Amino acid sequence: MYGSRSALLLSCFAASLVAHEQPTHQNLTVAALNYIQTTDPARFALLQQYGSMYSTLAAGAWNEDNAFPGHEGDLIYFGRSFFHFLPNLNDLGQFGSCSSIDWGIGGSFCIATSLPFLKSINIADDHTWADALSATNPTTNAPTILGWTHLGYLIHLLEDLTSPPHARNSAHPCVGGAFPFCDPFEPENVLATVNPPNSDYIGLSNLSGPQDLFQRVQSYTHGSYFSARTVFNADGGPIETFEDPDSTSPAAYFYGACLPASVDFGTCDTSTNRRKIAYKGLAYYTFLLENGTAARTEAEINTVIAQEQFRELAPATVYAVAALIRLYAPMLTVQLQGDNGTGGVTSSPATGINCGTTCTALFVTGTMVTLTAADSPTEIFSGWSQDCSGTAKTVTVTLTADMKCVANFSLPNTLTVQKGGNGTGTVTSSPTGINCGTGCLIQSAPFNGPVQLTAVFDTGSSFTSWGGDCAGTSPTTTITVTNSNKSCIATFSAGGMLTITKPGTGTGTVTSVPPGINCGATCTAALNGTVQLTATPDVGSTFGDWGQDCSGNTPTTTINVTGNKTCTATFNNPIAVALNPFGNQNGTVPYNVQVVNSTLMVTPAPQNITVTLLREVFSECSGLLFSSNRTVVVSQGQSSATFNFDAGHDPACNTLPITTVYTVTNAVLAPSTVLDLSIVPPQRLMLFSIH
Repeated sequence: MYGSRSALLLSCFAASLVAHEQPTHQNLTVAALNYIQTTDPARFALLQQYGSMYSTLAAGAWNEDNAFPGHEGDLIYFGRSFFHFLPNLNDLGQFGSCSSIDWGIGGSFCIATSLPFLKSINIADDHTWADALSATNPTTNAPTILGWTHLGYLIHLLEDLTSPPHARNSAHPCVGGAFPFCDPFEPENVLATVNPPNSDYIGLSNLSGPQDLFQRVQSYTHGSYFSARTVFNADGGPIETFEDPDSTSPAAYFYGACLPASVDFGTCDTSTNRRKIAYKGLAYYTFLLENGTAARTEAEINTVIAQEQFRELAPATVYAVAALIRLYAPMLTVQLQGDNGTGGVTSSPATGINCGTTCTALFVTGTMVTLTAADSPTEIFSGWSQDCSGTAKTVTVTLTADMKCVANFSLPNTLTVQKGGNGTGTVTSSPTGINCGTGCLIQSAPFNGPVQLTAVFDTGSSFTSWGGDCAGTSPTTTITVTNSNKSCIATFSAGGMLTITKPGTGTGTVTSVPPGINCGATCTAALNGTVQLTATPDVGSTFGDWGQDCSGNTPTTTINVTGNKTCTATFNNPIAVALNPFGNQNGTVPYNVQVVNSTLMVTPAPQNITVTLLREVFSECSGLLFSSNRTVVVSQGQSSATFNFDAGHDPACNTLPITTVYTVTNAVLAPSTVLDLSIVPPQRLMLFSIH
């Protein structure tokens, strides 16, 4: 604490009083926030999301000097200040079993004892580092107002370690600043100006945690400054480099080497590089007069030294408090490098980082944050740098200090579209980037991933085909642009694209005059104006008729190609079915229905064919015994199907022969075409068996 919280012993501990310098804590805490606002505005803006951090942190810094619960009205002030020392308090009958590290960071149960009044209490801190860490937003793991309030109490403990009595086990009771045990550092600096630091005077980089911070601050204060009753007491402290002669008027001092803060804030005699570290006061000279020799340990701290100490230590305190705030809630900063505003990075926990827009966030120390970079249609993520590394889009960091991760983006590969041919049209892309229309012969754009290109021909032209890294004749094509530059050619033709299709069961060839169509193999061609088409059926097939943009049933037709046109040329190859075997049979061979053409050649079924067979059974004594139909299906692509032969029986004359006859009566090509069975000789459609 900046201010005494220990009992003042009068005579043999006859009475005890305390003094409070809580406003000093407020001044230091406010100065630390002002320092952050000036030097780290991004962090200060994030702190402002919590409302007035000045009042939140300063309230904790003030209340850490409160009494223990249940002891508020005691004659002695039996309070939290017993545990504001490092090492722990053991002086003038005041004992604290815990140091400030044990109390605020360790969370130990601690015993405070005041021997003059035989008072003792065993208590644990209710505003510890662990309390601050646990008071987080469950969704974002960001600090909460409660967490910052806990931190305010810890700030008080840290500020106390830049008060020399607290770093040198000196109880320093004061009554109006005049009691012999009083150290003037705190009462003389209650309203003193707090200057911002010019640098890190203590050396607080690469902190491993709050305990490390507290230890470094205590070590700096303990090694650089004396308190009123610990001058040259073999417990360390500043090293004397010069002293004024005894009885120097108006005052004599011991001096040590200047510190950087001494130079920055005017407490250093730069011509001799020395600063005041102890004062030759009444006790020093009394000992000299009584013993005839001087005792350096009788020197003390006077008002001049106390004020100079504060001028040096207050800026160091400000820097240390700012370091504690950074340590508690490190700031993660994401920078988009090379991004044109369309890429981004998000974080998990959610609602922290969403960069483009929100590129900084505070997380409680120890939080594991996963960052995920997202490509844009025009840029690709290439890797992490600074405090993140790797090329995977997702990276995880554990925040124990401020971190900055740079997400590097680069332009993706380029897709170039060129228009060819003697026609005109427009090529566009999805995602957007390519829009090559009137007056455009070639255009390039960056892409990353699949790109759909669409060619639209102008009136009087037709789209012919894609070339280069694209292929096909459909106006729409998709190309993936990821690992290299790509180039596509969209060919447009004057006139149009004439396409021939050949439905029907037969086969044949369609040719054009002028040349272009030879279908056969080439069934699409760019043609313009009057085109004569000729259909030539193959052997066994016949030409049926023209359809769609063509018409007629003669093998030759004419069409005027002024845009894209499609003509159908139907070739027929009549198919039917026949039995195998057929005619008179008397055996057990398989009985088949076969698909045949007009020349009775066996051929595959173009679709499923359902065949109906009439079964008739005759006997010599009774005539027709019965008849029934059965169906056989020849599957698409198959040329035959087997059916079972069922013999009949006449009980009236079972010793006489029975004749079974199978006759094909109907055949239907799926879905509903009835086949012409007249192209098959009748004998091929009947089977006789005598048995």
